[in-house]
Amino acid sequence: RRCVYIICIGLIIALADRVQAVDFVAAGDQLWSNPANWSGGSLPTTSDWAKISNASPLHQTVLINSGVNAVSSKTHLGYNGGGTLIIDGGTLTMDGDDLLLGKNGGSGTLNLISGAIDVGKDLEVGGGNPGVINMSNGTINIARDFDIPESAGSAAEVHLDGGMITVNGALTMGSTGSLDIDGGTLVVDGDVTNTINGYIASGWITA
Repeated sequence: RRCVYIICIGLIIALADRVQAVDFVAAGDQLWSNPANWSGGSLPTTSDWAKISNASPLHQTVLINSGVNAVSSKTHLGYNGGGTLIIDGGTLTMDGDDLLLGKNGGSGTLNLISGAIDVGKDLEVGGGNPGVINMSNGTINIARDFDIPESAGSAAEVHLDGGMITVNGALTMGSTGSLDIDGGTLVVDGDVTNTINGYIASGWITA
């Protein structure tokens, strides 16, 4: 049994190392679904780390429109430069990993007009750099934690004006994070009444 266990651990490490970074380079339009817009000339897969943006240009905007079912292993908005992702009717699925907004030197903004986002692990807003979510409709399902901010001292804003955010792990907040709920619904797994009331008392959650 011990030999089998060691082999399994080795396979897990090998699979983890196979995740590849794919940069949005905006060679054509702003569409996620255009392979020419991605380094290597192909769309991100469930084995790829999608970065928006990287170095040049310093701010990039990416669109996921109706009928587009985008996937990645992990998606990073704001990497060295600023990145904005707009989802209007399409879907984005992180297969077992995080959605990051504002980390590694760039600010990140997510505008969810309609559509669906499934996050395989954590949704991290403000991981050392500013992160913003503007949500007017649609759904966000988070398999684990929702961090506002992810790094202490980072600016993190979530504007929930419609739709639903479901958190299957913990909702964590700090003094530089804010969650404004104006028409949308937030669902957090477990008995978190005291935690939520504490965030409201601190002025971090408003409605």
